[in-house]
Amino acid sequence: MKATSINRKHFQIFESGQQIGELVYKDLLYQKASIVLTSNEQYKLAPVGFFDSKIVVTKNDTEIASLEMTWNGKIAITFTDGRKYLFTLDSFLDDKYSLQNDQQETLVQVDAKFDWRKFRYNYDISYDVTNNAQNGYLLPLLAVYAANYFISAMSGASAGAI
Repeated sequence: MKATSINRKHFQIFESGQQIGELVYKDLLYQKASIVLTSNEQYKLAPVGFFDSKIVVTKNDTEIASLEMTWNGKIAITFTDGRKYLFTLDSFLDDKYSLQNDQQETLVQVDAKFDWRKFRYNYDISYDVTNNAQNGYLLPLLAVYAANYFISAMSGASAGAI
């Protein structure tokens, strides 16, 4: 699976050469976004709360999940049905991330590749949709969103340190 950056605010997700969805940002802070799957499922992501510290995922204006940065630099993804996942940076130098369930099993592996000519990221994604049928393709798209959010947060933190 691959996530290809069309521009800084638009990613197309492919599996075996077939497009399965898109992630489109509404702002350059990588917070407000929409996910559209080829099955016509649509999701919206938007910050809420004090300092926009929580990202809410909605489908048909109903909250289905939330993303929050934890105190130790991980992103917790919690679905309203009780499913919980943790998005972590595995290797800073290699830009590798993983999304694990609450049994610490890796479900999604994201390998960020920076394109210096176009000055944007593309992603290689390892995900087995057949073993994760209840999640469909939403989980890897949320992982790409989390990777962009994490990179954006870290870029902002390092820019403020100069």
